Parts: sequence; C-alpha cells; structure tokens
Amino acid sequence: MLSVGAIAGVAAFAGAETEAKAKAEPSQRAQVRALFAGLIGESEALSGWQVKAVYPVGRGAIPVVLATPTGEIFQVEVLRVGAGAGEPEGVAGCEDFSIFLINHGDGSTASERSQGLGARALAAALAGRAAAMRAAGEPLPELMSFAERARAFPDGRFSPRT
Repeated sequence: MLSVGAIAGVAAFAGAETEAKAKAEPSQRAQVRALFAGLIGESEALSGWQVKAVYPVGRGAIPVVLATPTGEIFQVEVLRVGAGAGEPEGVAGCEDFSIFLINHGDGSTASERSQGLGARALAAALAGRAAAMRAAGEPLPELMSFAERARAFPDGRFSPRT
C-alpha cells in the first residue's frame, strides 16, 4: 500500500516526466513557427511574395495567406508529400511538402500565374527551412497528404479560412 507521501512523489515524478517530454517534443504550433521562421512579412527568401499569415495545423494542413508582389492576397495550404501512386500534386512542392492553391476549384481550375509562382517561392523557402530543422534535429510539423486528408474529411471542406 502506498502512503500519501509516496503517491505525491509518484505524481511529482510523472509530472516532471511529462513536462520534460513536452519540452523535448515541441508542439505542432512551435514546429509551424520554426518552419516559417524568417518567412513572415517581407522576406528576401520569397523574392517579392509575402507570407501575410500562417495558421496552426488544421485538418492535416498548414493554411498560409500570401500576397503577390502587386499586393493580391491568396491562400495556399501546405500538406505532406504523398507517397502513393496517383496522389495529387500541388501547384508547387519540395521533398517534404506539397503546396495547394485554395481557389475553390476541383483540381482542374487554372491557377493565376503569379499565385503559382508565389507557391513555388514558398516551396523553395520551406525546403531550406525543413533542411535546417532536420540538421538541427528538430521535428517537422505532422501533416497529412492530400489523399489522407480526403479520406479523413470526405466532406471536402478543408480550410475554414476561405
């Protein structure tokens, strides 16, 4: 039988272990902040496009609001690159991420050229940030691929911000 003091000691140990684990494993929000570090606002890494807002992971993706060099606002979502055959590709991507333009289309809607170029600039910048995070031993945000998200959310309503 454990005494009250022993139970308190076990609880304190469990609390310290949980706190240490939380410090060792950054939250999704912290991982998203690290991934977009230095990219929000005016950034040379995006060659004239601007990241206006980055939202927490929602429905398996990171919603991002961008602006073209002329100030036109548009939204993309950052998903994990899918490994399966027939996995849809976004308008831009890199080793880890696929960038999908949110234009309320069905995948066959033509993208505005400037928005596609902005998505490519973002993909290139995220590739560099992801490589730096991996080199530092930092985990990347856990995202879904397009196909995984379509299975998890069959209603097709992915982004609450559009």
